[in-house]
Amino acid sequence: MADIPSLDYWHADDRFRSFELRPPPTPPNVQRSSLVRRMKSSSAKAVAKASRHTAGALPLFQWLESRSAGVLLHPTCLPGDQGVGTFEAGPADRFLEFLQAAGVRYWQLCPLGPTGYGDSPYQCFSAFAGNPYLIDLHELVEHGLLDAADLAPLAKLDPGRVDFGALYRLKWPLLFRAASRHRESGAPPLYGDFTAFRLRHAAWLEDYAYFRALKDDQGGRAWSQWPAALREHAQAVTSPLRARLAEAIDAHVFTQYVFFGQWSRLKAGAARRGIGIVGDIPIFVAADSADVWANPELFELDPATSLPLAVAGVPPDYFSADGQLWGNPLYAWARHAENDYAWWHARLSASFEIYDIVRIDHIRDDPPKEDAMLRGLFLAEDMKSRTDHGAVGYPELATADKGRALLAAAIDRTAQVVEVLLKRPLPR
Repeated sequence: MADIPSLDYWHADDRFRSFELRPPPTPPNVQRSSLVRRMKSSSAKAVAKASRHTAGALPLFQWLESRSAGVLLHPTCLPGDQGVGTFEAGPADRFLEFLQAAGVRYWQLCPLGPTGYGDSPYQCFSAFAGNPYLIDLHELVEHGLLDAADLAPLAKLDPGRVDFGALYRLKWPLLFRAASRHRESGAPPLYGDFTAFRLRHAAWLEDYAYFRALKDDQGGRAWSQWPAALREHAQAVTSPLRARLAEAIDAHVFTQYVFFGQWSRLKAGAARRGIGIVGDIPIFVAADSADVWANPELFELDPATSLPLAVAGVPPDYFSADGQLWGNPLYAWARHAENDYAWWHARLSASFEIYDIVRIDHIRDDPPKEDAMLRGLFLAEDMKSRTDHGAVGYPELATADKGRALLAAAIDRTAQVVEVLLKRPLPR
């Protein structure tokens, strides 16, 4: 099995043979240094700007009083013989040992959600669920839910790159086989009580598992293309199809049970080494997700087609002359406000259960005063010719002025969300 390079590997160049890795010393008298004073001065305007909507609640963290290093590495990049990096204890522990020896205090991740088409962690089937591809199958072999020979096809995949197509074909049948054996054996408490886990996360887990089972049943089509009786969440939950898909639903619940069980152990190992986890959550969610399907009223959708009225993106920059079209639906902020942003509270509370620090990717305030294209909001009519981005088929908005109004409202509501959240501390 591939291994994490030793510390010596990182010093192979002759220029660094005398360099010794050790935790960085605490700078003496750091608060009085001219550098820190300059940093504080330069950040004063930013802090004042961030405090406009929060009535003095910021800063949440005194980020100028301490200095730490971090490393960004998505778990899919960890070495192994399962076609993709996983939560396998050996490689993950060696990586954490390396971070500890190097004096690194934070491990930053890309989003851990279940990826959809394109396998981008920023377009997930759920804002709450975990990615089953990260499950370590060797551990399921140890628990007797799989046979060692079952993993042989995965071991033949290229260890240097991830073939997500092959992973989809090979890993999902194994996860379903393990779920079946777990159910048949009386649901032993491999990672705590299975029923208790299901009840604790029922608010999002039942909809997610049903959504995934329906998606499989519908040939992988986006939920907006399902029959009307399934596209409407209120009707779908009473459909006879739910009973027929019971085993598939249970299997998807099982994958989340294993994901969070294995992740909890890995996170605890990081904590023992003094390493905090920095999580990443996209501010928008995917249009084809359990979140939008189960809560369509919280998003700006066309009621006739279930497609977004407008989609999110990023304005032109050095990386893309004409910007990027993400395709995410916008939030119906007025509906969020009606229930005190309960969905946002639930999402961030769930995020703080698995991360020590949460990064929201990303909020842009005070955009340039140019047209809608440059303000980070892409209207379908602006993008009709951009077939490479898949904009064709989205309903049109009448004018760019409506787009500006929507964006202005979104910025205002985002500030209100932040203010509400700061006044209601989240669990640590």
